[in-house]
Amino acid sequence: MEDKKPSHKLLCYGTPVVAIALGYLLSKRLSSNSEIIGGIEMGGTNIKLCLAKRSIRDMPFKIIGEPLIIKTAGDDGLSIERDENGISPYHSKIFSKMIEFLTSQGPISNIGIASFGPICVDPESDSYGTILNSPKKKWVMFNLVKAFNSLWEGPKPSITVDTDVNAVAKFEFGHGGHNAKKNLAYITVGTGIGVGLVINGDTCTGLTHPEGGHVCVNRHSNEVEEFKSVCGFHDCCVEGYATNVSIAKRKNIDIEALPSLDDTDPVWELVAYYLASLCCTVTLTCSPEAIVIGGGVMNRKILYKMIQEEFITQMHNYITHDKITKENVDKYIVRSRFENDCGLYSALSLV
Repeated sequence: MEDKKPSHKLLCYGTPVVAIALGYLLSKRLSSNSEIIGGIEMGGTNIKLCLAKRSIRDMPFKIIGEPLIIKTAGDDGLSIERDENGISPYHSKIFSKMIEFLTSQGPISNIGIASFGPICVDPESDSYGTILNSPKKKWVMFNLVKAFNSLWEGPKPSITVDTDVNAVAKFEFGHGGHNAKKNLAYITVGTGIGVGLVINGDTCTGLTHPEGGHVCVNRHSNEVEEFKSVCGFHDCCVEGYATNVSIAKRKNIDIEALPSLDDTDPVWELVAYYLASLCCTVTLTCSPEAIVIGGGVMNRKILYKMIQEEFITQMHNYITHDKITKENVDKYIVRSRFENDCGLYSALSLV
């Protein structure tokens, strides 16, 4: 497969077509007729949705039309007081838009949701699909699966839920071209920071799921003196220091104005330092064969090189491996070739 972003019209993976077809035929028992599936990427400020078809002819899936983006940030004046089904007018409006889009091409069989966390991802639990103690207060203890089932009219689709980062980590492990045979890490940096892990070929879950954005880091010696962590739970974690919220707070500007900052602004050195520290922690504890970093903050392309260089400095030659060198670190800490589409593609891959 060529090392480039796939077309929205047809996403093909870099594995033999016959193997893909056989795998899907065995696991999904598909008929020759295309079925429509949906992918939802639940983000901190936006929800992205797309539709796709899969069939014997359209392996593994073919995107239908253009994705839908629903903005969820800000106060639209709607009440967040929930009814007996746990749904408020605020949530009802959002879910009505999602259902309208998801049913626009006819009946839909399956939905994959890649969501911000923390969220219950145990399908055996009554709380499956429930967003837990999130800093996104409007969504705390909100059950995504039950909301869809409550508001959906007609035959209900099957819904699969995973964290946004674990879903992308698994997708990147299988299809990102990183030559990872056992372990891979995916880090997203946006309104929050999350870490998804594939360990020995499968996503890492146990007690719950990884919450690597909340590991503690040392405060940078050049940190803005009056700046304090924006995390509502910890005063020393990566999420408190390297999100778009933290950058905007340091610069006393709105998040929407961040693209106007110059690449030479000292704030990027701080962000790179904290993200490099996170990469060190992930490397030392999980031994991934690649660390893929994405999310809105990483649209600032200069950060990749800055993180790579700071990572080498902080590792201080402790790990002896060809990838952990100045010459090859750009093959270890990388961006996704799927760029901003990896979240939706990973959501589709859940089903």
